[in-house]
Amino acid sequence: MKVDDWDVFWNIWEKHSIMMYKKPTLAEVKKNILYTRNFQGDVWKGIDLYHSSFYDSWPLLWNAPLVDIKNELPILYECVQDINELFPMHCIRLAESQLDISSHTDYNENVWRMRGYLYYPSKVSQWYFTKPKDSEGKRHYISLPSETSWFAYNDKECWHGTDFDEKNKKILVQLFPLSSAKENIDLAVKLGIEKYKNYTIDLS
Repeated sequence: MKVDDWDVFWNIWEKHSIMMYKKPTLAEVKKNILYTRNFQGDVWKGIDLYHSSFYDSWPLLWNAPLVDIKNELPILYECVQDINELFPMHCIRLAESQLDISSHTDYNENVWRMRGYLYYPSKVSQWYFTKPKDSEGKRHYISLPSETSWFAYNDKECWHGTDFDEKNKKILVQLFPLSSAKENIDLAVKLGIEKYKNYTIDLS
């Protein structure tokens, strides 16, 4: 994704981004599950760039304001439209972590999650994976080829976490696809693995 003007972007970010918190589901309240979410309210700061037409009746567990960037950042807006055309989305979100986040799974589902870096000033990798249920185990940090800032991971087969650097905060693009996007996402991941074999992390 390309930002037209970073000064304009930072003005929008400072004006609209909020601290989000992720509330537990009813099932998690009733059962002490191992793959628990981060419940505190100081984990992520963010905004949404896109909501599907029925988002209000099916909101995400985190809260973030929807910001219209069409006029101020038309190139970034077109990037959002391009993503949504390839992979129909429920929500496209920008999120900035505010602390170290230990390795975890979000939903323990055998699905591919697609993420990208919008802003990443650090010279070292902060995002990593561990084997499932092994949050204190060996960390496998990702590296990306120079031509892309996107990556994907299987939510069940590997757990994900991130380091925090106050001087090098990163903004992540989070894609929340509709079920109709699954076939295209699976194909994109398959082709990506074939093309970027040297960057693929296999925890099997």
